[in-house]
This record gives sequence, structure tokens and C-alpha cells, in this order.
Amino acid sequence: MKNKCILLTVIVVIFFLIFIAFTGRSKVNNNNVESNKDNSFTLSSLSNYDIVELETSTGKILELEVVNTPGKRAYGLMFREEMEPDHGMLFVFDDEDYRTFHMANTFLSLDMIFLDKDFNIVTIHENTKTNQIEEKYPSTEPVMYVIEMNSGWVENNSISVGDKLNLL
Repeated sequence: MKNKCILLTVIVVIFFLIFIAFTGRSKVNNNNVESNKDNSFTLSSLSNYDIVELETSTGKILELEVVNTPGKRAYGLMFREEMEPDHGMLFVFDDEDYRTFHMANTFLSLDMIFLDKDFNIVTIHENTKTNQIEEKYPSTEPVMYVIEMNSGWVENNSISVGDKLNLL
């Protein structure tokens, strides 16, 4: 009986992985993203792992995977061993609130960029400590979005609190 349960679990996991492989990630056509004057967009227009592009005030383009459900946000970049330059993850929340992140099972050192509903940067944590839960990374103000990039990205691109990112 125990072997049957293990076999069934393996089969379900394989089917899930095949489903993920064939559905893949899609780049968001930003013409379909519901925008308003203040550059925010609605959660209903995005799916988990869609790709959005944001631009910094210096013209640098970021390609970001969207995660906007509690489960996907909790998993985040766990277990990843590499990430391409100028690529990262955009955590989307339903409302502005104080947010705290940790690095459990995260093997990459990251720069965390906390943004308000208008994509203004309000908090930055650079060079996070990997694979631990002791050190927490909180926002200093309520935020609606958090971006995780490879460690060093903030310094290399002269990003600072007060900068504004723009949805392309």
C-alpha cells in the first residue's frame, strides 16, 4: 500500500511538471495590461509567471516574473541556483501594507526593492544573506510590490530610494 501511494505521488508530480512545461511563461503584452494614470495595474490582468518589463529612471529595462498568489509569493525564488542579469521576480500584493521577506531555501543573494502602489521605491535591502530565516527584510513603509534581483544589481544600476519605475 505504501508503495502504491509513493507511485501515485510520483505520477501526479510528473503530470504537474509536464503541465508546467507546456503552459510555460508568457510575456505580457502590455497593451492588454489594465493601466491607469498613476502607472499601477490590476491583478486581474496578470497571471503567475507572466513576464512584465519595468524601466528605471536611467533607462535600464528589467524583465520580471510576476507572482501574485499567496502560494507563489511564499515560494518566490526558493531553490533557484541562478538568474540572468536584469531578470528578477515581481511580487504583487492586493493592497499596500508593510511587508517582510526572508531568505529560507533561497540560494541566491538578492537585492530587494520595495515599491508603493505608484512604483516609487520606498525601501531597498542589498546583498541578502542566503538560505536562512534569522534575518528578516522589512519595508519601511507600506508597499504593494517587491522586486527581487541578483545581488549587486541595485548598486551597479545606481538605484536608490525615491526612484520611480515605469511599466512598459
